[in-house]
Amino acid sequence: MARRRELKAVCNDLLAIFVSRNNRIDGYWALGFFQAWLQKHGAQAMAFPLLPVQEEDSEILFAETAEFFRNELDRLAATRKIPPEWIIHASIDVLSVAPDSLLCTVTLAADNGLQFRSGADAQTHIHDPSKEFASGSGPRLRGSRRSWLAHSS
Repeated sequence: MARRRELKAVCNDLLAIFVSRNNRIDGYWALGFFQAWLQKHGAQAMAFPLLPVQEEDSEILFAETAEFFRNELDRLAATRKIPPEWIIHASIDVLSVAPDSLLCTVTLAADNGLQFRSGADAQTHIHDPSKEFASGSGPRLRGSRRSWLAHSS
């Protein structure tokens, strides 16, 4: 039988996947894309809701990334036999704390009022394809350059 405190492990696992160098957009580290978007738009933070969104919330930045992590949340919860109705809130928040640093936080809230949070500082530089090489190790895209470019103007 699953216990709600296992949601902390789900938080940790989601965070590890999110900050991993394997979290790529078009072959480049996704966190570099996020840092570039935040700095270009003068924004301090961005959020990825991980529960199904309402129609009015359908304009999510990096929608493919959010969808990937929604599926990861479902997979990780199912692995631990955690019923979906136990999770009433789930999000990944990205906060730019310096030009080369992001604070990434995963938050899960359970139906019994417990809240679980896991965070990590990630040293990142702005994504610049002229200074980077794309990874050629497969199509593990968690967003697309199209969605990033659509919101960059």
